[in-house]
Amino acid sequence: MINNLENSKKVLAVSVLCEGNSIRAIERVTGIHRDTIMRLCVRVGEACKKIMDEKMRNLDCLNLEVDEIWGFIGKKNKNATPAERNTGSGDVWTFICIDSDANLIPSQIVGKRDSYHAKAFMEDVAGRMNNRVQISSDALAAYVDAVECSFGANADYGTILKTYSVTNLNKDAASRYSPSEVVKIEKRAVSGNLDLKRNTTSHVEKQNHTLRMHGRRLTRLTNAFSKKLENFEAAVALNSAYYNFCKTHGALRMTPAQAAGIEASAWTVAELVERCANKKEYIERLQMVISQMHGCYSTWMRSDPVTEEFRGQTVWEGDVEVFGVTHSMAKECFAWSDAFGNFTAVLGIPPATDPQNAVRVSIVAEAKKGKK
Repeated sequence: MINNLENSKKVLAVSVLCEGNSIRAIERVTGIHRDTIMRLCVRVGEACKKIMDEKMRNLDCLNLEVDEIWGFIGKKNKNATPAERNTGSGDVWTFICIDSDANLIPSQIVGKRDSYHAKAFMEDVAGRMNNRVQISSDALAAYVDAVECSFGANADYGTILKTYSVTNLNKDAASRYSPSEVVKIEKRAVSGNLDLKRNTTSHVEKQNHTLRMHGRRLTRLTNAFSKKLENFEAAVALNSAYYNFCKTHGALRMTPAQAAGIEASAWTVAELVERCANKKEYIERLQMVISQMHGCYSTWMRSDPVTEEFRGQTVWEGDVEVFGVTHSMAKECFAWSDAFGNFTAVLGIPPATDPQNAVRVSIVAEAKKGKK
């Protein structure tokens, strides 16, 4: 059972998992049952997603590169029936963004290679930036509208169109393992004041290679694919967190999180596992508070940083956890705890329609109680 597993065993399993080993290989090396390893991967991966969402905020990135990496769930698209595709089987694409200066991964989203997921991805990237950025992508048409809708006039955007030789061009990307020779590269400015010299996708394409080497589920020509979408998403989140916070970059001689000024030092895998356990317990405690206060089931969605000021002074600062709820009057609930260990959960009912207003409503309510 995962709850009875020694912490040193957990750290060992996560360490070798992040270095590209398969579940069964880890089972043979460590003696931990494969089902336990799988549950550990999902739990740590889900917590890594929450940690990444919390840490990757107000970033001062200047040059972003975006790309998509192909994978599949259960079976490839050509072998999946329509019913199986509707339940998550078939091709899946990981939209990934990298800061080419710090080699940081601020965002990734797993989904289909379509306009819906491209917009969701770009909206997530835009919400994490603190300044104007330059964005480089391949020639996927969905990016044009996605960048415009998400960044507006606050981004310089360009594409890189690569022309390949005729070898293997009759095959799709899912089956062409060795890329054809690039015979022409055309850079195009789409919007803003683009610096064509910095318009490249080389860094993110190299990151795709790193992800395939460190994430066994994405390694080509193996049977180590995911059987469930949630397992795939957890594995991608785990590898991104490991890359950002634990893995020392060869050229930078520090982790990407250090280079971006997010962390002062590199995390050990033991520290990553500990932080994941603490985050999971915190979310579960907030879900319990929501259930007790409002009598509804909740699902964690994201973390939003909030700063509330009054007359030039900060009266509250911290992260508000946003949950989807099964309540008859609200679809969302905003929950947090203060420095004294007090938990608060506010339903998303006007005027508490977002995390900022939820904090204000809570402060006003506490002030009224104090006057009585």
